[in-house]
Amino acid sequence: MVDNSTIAFAVSLVAAFVFLRVFVRPPELIESRDAELKIKEAIESRKRTATTADSKRDVSEGMVEVVKTVVPQAKDADVREVLNKTRSVERAVELLLEQVREAKPEKSGMKEAEQKPEPVKLQNPGWADTKEERARNMELKRKQMIEQARKRCQSQG
Repeated sequence: MVDNSTIAFAVSLVAAFVFLRVFVRPPELIESRDAELKIKEAIESRKRTATTADSKRDVSEGMVEVVKTVVPQAKDADVREVLNKTRSVERAVELLLEQVREAKPEKSGMKEAEQKPEPVKLQNPGWADTKEERARNMELKRKQMIEQARKRCQSQG
């Protein structure tokens, strides 16, 4: 038979093991929990800074220019307002185009001649001799392409 002292010794060993396991944690476990908390805090602070940085970001002239190129009938103030709200050139263009499409039925009463601008014609369709002529032809070609894109957009809408 087992002696009472042996049982007492075994119980005390189990109790000591449980005590050490529960109340004394290894340093690796403590460090990993601290590291995990630090990572969570860093992620939360980044989220906070990202949202405040986005809200403070100014609308650049380049953003306004890009939107005005696609939607030239929009006013600068309207473009800036939409860009401040959306912070996205793509979304601003979509919203302004929707506004233009909504305003389109009001213009349907206008005469056909008033709606269509005169087509732009190049003076010299080939390679121009001077730098100024080439620049002027390039600008005219750009305007012509923008006008064609507008017509396609209006015919689709």
